[in-house]
Formats: sequence, C-alpha cells, structure tokens
Amino acid sequence: MSSVSNPAARGEIITLFATGEGQTAPAGMDGKLPLPGNWPAPVGNLAVTFGGVPGEVQFKGVVSAGVLQVNVKVPQTAPAGSAVLLILAVGGVSSAAGFTISLK
Repeated sequence: MSSVSNPAARGEIITLFATGEGQTAPAGMDGKLPLPGNWPAPVGNLAVTFGGVPGEVQFKGVVSAGVLQVNVKVPQTAPAGSAVLLILAVGGVSSAAGFTISLK
C-alpha cells in the first residue's frame, strides 16, 4: 500500500479500487458477481493521471458487485512527492478532487 512512509515508485504498477464507473460491457446484473475472466469494463474511456501525467492502464474491470479495479503503471515522468494529485476519469467524468498519492 502506498503511503508517505512507503511511496509508490515511478514505473510500478499500482491497483486502484473505485465505484461509479457507469455503464459496463458486458452489462452488470444487480445482485450478481461477475464471472471470473469475464470482468465487465466501463464503456467510457478510462484514464488515470498522476500530477497531470497519464498512466498506462494495464487492467480495468468490475471484480466485485459495483467495485471497479484498475491496475495502472505509474509513468516514469510523473512528479515525485508526498501528495501527487491522482485523477481517475471514466467517460470524461473525473473522480472527486483532492485524491493524492505518494510517489518516489
């Protein structure tokens, strides 16, 4: 887990969990867990930025009822620091302001 005392490294793949990803393909079913290997993914374009620098999404999928997992590679050119702005956007809608990550 990334923290001020244990920052993520640039070039490392990190895992984010989120909700509110919108429509997925295949479509999710209320009250049903997705079948392993057939993870629904957001229909809208998904992007993650670290201090304004785009990360490389390695995996995106709804892995539990309403929980989106995103594995993303931290870009080598991302700024280092204890509070680097982290933004996850789906279909042009960004996560709430104020999320940060510690990067080394």
